[in-house]
Amino acid sequence: MHRFFVPPEAFDSDVAVLPDDIVHHLRTVLRLTVGAELLLLDGQGTLFHCQLETLGKQAATARILTRWTERESAFPIQLIQSLPKGDKMDLILQKGAELGITTFS
Repeated sequence: MHRFFVPPEAFDSDVAVLPDDIVHHLRTVLRLTVGAELLLLDGQGTLFHCQLETLGKQAATARILTRWTERESAFPIQLIQSLPKGDKMDLILQKGAELGITTFS
């Protein structure tokens, strides 16, 4: 199941309106269709199991099937990273956070 970080304001009562960059990724890169299941994260610890309801060229919505709050892992993971060249550090931080790394050094 694909996971995406979505701003908390994108979630309405039972529908999530997906941002443009995620819509592009769903249509062009993953080539998903209506009915596909997604896991959306709001960045505040709440997870949403959703089903893609509409998928247009510029907009998409997902119906929230279930939602729950996840606690942090009992085993913290630390990443010790040297400074890479260019602007690669942003990508390292993003992907590390997606994988559950709790401390970056």
